[in-house]
Amino acid sequence: MLGNLVTTNELPPAVTRVLMMADSFVKNVLRDWNLSELTEFFEKERIDEEAFQLLDDAVIESLIPRIGLRLKFKSKYVKYTNFDKLQNWESASTLTLSLSSDLGEGSSGTFIINDNVDIDENSIILMPPPPPASISRPMISDQNEEAVQTNKRIRKSIFPVNLESFLRESVERRLILSQKSEGLLDNNSRNKLCKLIISKLVDTNICILPTILNQIADEIIELFAKERTETYYIPYKPKTVTSPKISPKGKLYSQYVNLTSSLKNVEQMQSTSKQQCPAEEIVYSEEQDEAIFFLTKNIEPWEKAVLYWNITNIGLLQEKLEDRKNTLYKNNSTLQPFFLCVGELQSSSSYVVIDDVKYQVDDPAKALDITFKCFHTLNLKYPLESARVWLFIQKLVYGIDTPEDNLSSATSAVISDINKFKLLKQSGNFIEPVNVAVGQRLEQIGQKTVRKSVTVQYISVSEILKKFFELPNVFEETMDYVNKLHSQKDVISNILQSKHWKNKVSSRPKLDTIIPLYLYFDEFETGNPLGAHASIHKVGAIYVSIPCLPPIQQGSLINIFLLMLFHSSDLQQFGSSIVFAKLIDELNRLERRGLLIEAGDANINLFFAVALITGDNLGLNSMLGFTESFRAKFFCRFCKYPRSETQIQCTQSLNLLRNIQNYELDVEVKDVRLTGIKSPCVWNNINSLHVITNLVVDIKHDIFEGVENFDISLMLNQFINVDKVFTLSTLNSRIKYFKYGCEVKNKPPLISGEDLKNKNIKMSASEMKCFILCLGLLIGDLIPRGNCFWQLYIKLREVVLLVLAKHVTIADHILLESLIEEHHAIIINTFRESLKPKNHFMVHYPFIMKQVGPLINMWSMRFKSKHRVAKGNANVVASRIDICKTLAVKNQLKLCNRFICKIGFRKSIQKGKSTFYEKIDNVVPNFNELVMRCGQSLTEFIENIVSIKRVTVQSTTYQIQDIICTYFDCEISMPVFGCITKIIISKADQILFLYKKVMVSYFDSHFQAYKLDESENN
Repeated sequence: MLGNLVTTNELPPAVTRVLMMADSFVKNVLRDWNLSELTEFFEKERIDEEAFQLLDDAVIESLIPRIGLRLKFKSKYVKYTNFDKLQNWESASTLTLSLSSDLGEGSSGTFIINDNVDIDENSIILMPPPPPASISRPMISDQNEEAVQTNKRIRKSIFPVNLESFLRESVERRLILSQKSEGLLDNNSRNKLCKLIISKLVDTNICILPTILNQIADEIIELFAKERTETYYIPYKPKTVTSPKISPKGKLYSQYVNLTSSLKNVEQMQSTSKQQCPAEEIVYSEEQDEAIFFLTKNIEPWEKAVLYWNITNIGLLQEKLEDRKNTLYKNNSTLQPFFLCVGELQSSSSYVVIDDVKYQVDDPAKALDITFKCFHTLNLKYPLESARVWLFIQKLVYGIDTPEDNLSSATSAVISDINKFKLLKQSGNFIEPVNVAVGQRLEQIGQKTVRKSVTVQYISVSEILKKFFELPNVFEETMDYVNKLHSQKDVISNILQSKHWKNKVSSRPKLDTIIPLYLYFDEFETGNPLGAHASIHKVGAIYVSIPCLPPIQQGSLINIFLLMLFHSSDLQQFGSSIVFAKLIDELNRLERRGLLIEAGDANINLFFAVALITGDNLGLNSMLGFTESFRAKFFCRFCKYPRSETQIQCTQSLNLLRNIQNYELDVEVKDVRLTGIKSPCVWNNINSLHVITNLVVDIKHDIFEGVENFDISLMLNQFINVDKVFTLSTLNSRIKYFKYGCEVKNKPPLISGEDLKNKNIKMSASEMKCFILCLGLLIGDLIPRGNCFWQLYIKLREVVLLVLAKHVTIADHILLESLIEEHHAIIINTFRESLKPKNHFMVHYPFIMKQVGPLINMWSMRFKSKHRVAKGNANVVASRIDICKTLAVKNQLKLCNRFICKIGFRKSIQKGKSTFYEKIDNVVPNFNELVMRCGQSLTEFIENIVSIKRVTVQSTTYQIQDIICTYFDCEISMPVFGCITKIIISKADQILFLYKKVMVSYFDSHFQAYKLDESENN
């Protein structure tokens, strides 16, 4: 306030009369503020000077009904009352002004006026009521008028005395003042001066207005004559017809923005919203216009919406509401009920507005509910600008349908989708991906830096396994296969028969039914892997598979389940221990407590244990905490051989294998260069798993995309470019026209000369597998028998056949060890090449086969195929905002469809062109004779059968004239083959092959093929 008056008992009678004539005081104030039209409101409510000093927001709102006038009055009133805050700077001194001896008739009076307040055209000075003729100007004597004018000149300062006095208060400030004689400040002093002034104003909670900054700038110019006002402050000016909008600028403004922003970031500044600052506070600028425009058009991204919400000024609220009301009035529309949310996000106030009356409610949800019910209770139409939104809420939230509803097809589709999701969740078949927070990171939104919560998508493994094993026949067929495995002797075809699994479950009760699980980790690009944004949208995935399913079901993609999706950068930033924590906890619960499932009429408690964590070499090293560089000294996760020795190592040495003891010691060393261990493995927290016993190799990457590619390139380059045995065109011609049979889908591409020289043939793993299996028949006739370079192919193919075997005997690992040793020796001795890291991994194959079983059971080929599903979904989604959520939901919807349709295990059979026959005799005249000869009952094929030329079973295609292996003849130690002559399918989709028996003459090791002799016996 302007000043404190002494009590009326201490004043002369004339002054007392003035105080009692409060209407004149209020009239003068309103007149000076150009708000004389408000006088009648104040007179009606008997607002005198004392009451005037006590006005607050609520009283002003009820006193002045017109919003525009109310805003103007509040702006002036806040300026008027804001000067009281300047008293907090220092102890106020007083200035006594003696006026004429009698205010009305020559008597005298004394007024105590706060020395710290500038007396300008907006200030109110209490005077005797002037005569009507001079109502516009206070009437004082010439002498006293001169005194007042002198005080004006002296007190034209925002500081307790003036700027110069302020700068004399400390050594730092006096250094700035020392440049007064020059009249010009250097840039460093300008910045320091502005910082000192703004800090003082903020410390004392002064609401900084444009007028205050203008005044400070003027005082700086007055003290330093050569400075320019524009250097310190240029006020905001809105856009007009003749001039563009001018944003606030200057060193004072910049210091204010920087200081308040910094204080908000460390939460050390009280919100200035608690002060009654006028609408033209200096932060009202172009930035606020942008924020308001964004919020009227958008609700996402959420982080940006929050940022713009915080930029907006509550002082603009009433102005915007008035604009809306005027716009509706011009369009002959009425202002329907609406609701408001005002304040900070964490502590906002909610109101329902009806006929300009604001009713405060508890929260925004309650405000929406009351507003909606007002429309229907009062039979009001929805506001035109938001009618579709309210109609959307009516149908989706309240479930109300009326004949008058008129929704667009797009809105109806959205409502339909949301309702479908609700039904799917209620049915229990949709296992929704859950957002799991793993941390926060800073993101740039526009010119602001904001904190964004980082989440990963997690799908409950317990819910998936429960729904899966409760599908028809899944549990029964799985247990039948498990029992069959336990009855087999001397052959290992599944991890359940391996030493690794038996050691893992040896401490568990024998009555527990424990199902093994394979986890698979890998990363893939959701966009163009070679584009400008490669790796930005790279996604990591965790899958789970069940290795004890029947063999025909293990490779089916629908039996591989997604568990997690996350950005690869998030895994690198926050670490495995945080990202995988929830999954590890749930896996431990499944192992410890089990899972109750309904199998037929019984409830069975199944336990699950992680048998192996699979992946490619880079993925496994990363996930298990080993070095991710294969040029490191100790790159192998199985042994501690230095890299220099692995280049000539042909067999495994047991002495340097990693074990739990030396692993723990290496972890304590904390030096990846000396140990090859980057960090402790988080997966060791799984009860039955340790990184050292996780014996996993990936033949897809090691052989078909690694060793085989290098070996074949090396060998073909020797034959074509060095020895000139044949030409590249000859090889490509044979590749092009060779009959690949059932492998035709994996037909290898033609080879370029450049790729051959670079020793890097460009083929996929499937194409390379097909190429090596057929290469003996492709060019074997061109290679001289006994050629030393051809021996590399022979040994490599023998290794490939053994690692692809789905059944291995106890002694097969010994044969594999011998073959790998010979293969490596040829590379070192014949081709004079050093071994690659992938060659070294092969050295461990025999030991791993002995412990775990067939190596093909753990390769990543089928998991890689699962990636294609996610990549396909990513390609049809234009947005990359929360792409992990999008892909996870799409995956779960597909799985939900399976659970709804109760799709358990079923054969995947694709038939070619078919011909129906009522009797088998119409197709095979001597069928009964054939049945008697083979000694089998084939009654299902006697009637209502179909004859076809091609059939595909679980991705393997059989057709007429294909050669199949029928059985192995132990007497001659040779397989017996047959040439398919007819394919018959019964009504129950049973398949019958009629074949012509083909005898084997011998196995030609040079061609790596069998020589066949056709027999006339069918």
